[in-house]
Amino acid sequence: MSSALKSYVEKNGTFTVDSSNNLKEEDFFRIYDLIESVGRFELYILRKNNETQRRKLFKDAFVSGCSKNSRQLYIQQIWDDIMKEIESYKDVQDTVLKKLKINEQIWNSSMEQYLPPGE
Repeated sequence: MSSALKSYVEKNGTFTVDSSNNLKEEDFFRIYDLIESVGRFELYILRKNNETQRRKLFKDAFVSGCSKNSRQLYIQQIWDDIMKEIESYKDVQDTVLKKLKINEQIWNSSMEQYLPPGE
């Protein structure tokens, strides 16, 4: 990802802020799309790696044994996977912003400016 980000910066130049300390709208959405794309790719890899274990746990919980403990294990695994997905997205965002040298305050302020509430 590092070399891809380097070429992205070389292609798109440095990013500037407006008088309200927000990224320019075009820059914000290019960076936002980059974070979303990398995040989706990382999510795909994470889910692909977890799929075999989840299938086995599902089978144990709802098809073969149907024990209460196996259902709890399955639910716990789903919860753990969701938390990993959230952490993965945050890691991607932090990495991209760091490589692009964008302050988190500026990013958060720009998100409030350009995205609908709750996005």
